[in-house]
Amino acid sequence: MIEKNKIISMGVNRDNDEKLKKELSFGIYLNEYEKIFIYKGNILSKSIYMNGKKRHSRNKVSKYLNSILDLFRFKANHWKILLN
Repeated sequence: MIEKNKIISMGVNRDNDEKLKKELSFGIYLNEYEKIFIYKGNILSKSIYMNGKKRHSRNKVSKYLNSILDLFRFKANHWKILLN
């Protein structure tokens, strides 16, 4: 609450907030809190690496080829385990 000329207004005093951020450890914690949400967005995004750089997408042929190779490797390991 800020009182000026006998008028009470509800709101945030930006000057006091800036002083708190600069002079107390609150600013450090607030900065870390904001970083968490930036990193979380990068982690969940499929187009951005954790450090903020852009990911380059692979073409469809490469995706299908790697999927088929993974399937063959899985089946080979599966049969190897069953035969032992």
